[in-house]
Amino acid sequence: MSRWKQYQIKKQQKLKLKKKSRKTEAKIAELLLAGETEKALEIAKTFLIKHPTNVRGWAYKRGVELWIKHIEPIVSKYPVDIRLSALKILREEWKKDPRLKPEIVLPKINAVLPS
Repeated sequence: MSRWKQYQIKKQQKLKLKKKSRKTEAKIAELLLAGETEKALEIAKTFLIKHPTNVRGWAYKRGVELWIKHIEPIVSKYPVDIRLSALKILREEWKKDPRLKPEIVLPKINAVLPS
């Protein structure tokens, strides 16, 4: 098989994985917003098991765990639009850095919350 063909196959596989990753991210976000955190964590772990070398899988798992432990107790008493903005901030952060930490995410979310 020629180098060019190998390159094309690898590129196609990367695109396929990226598409699958985006679908998983959307599904996790939808479940977190609906309050089904256990199912979201299960989906994140399943993606991580299937694709352990994909950095996004680690970010999804850490993001869901961070949501369950730190963000959901704070945001659960607010209306849906505020929860949605908190989820948007979380998604932006896990795209930037897969090693999510509460010290980084929580101040940004607290800035969005009404006082």
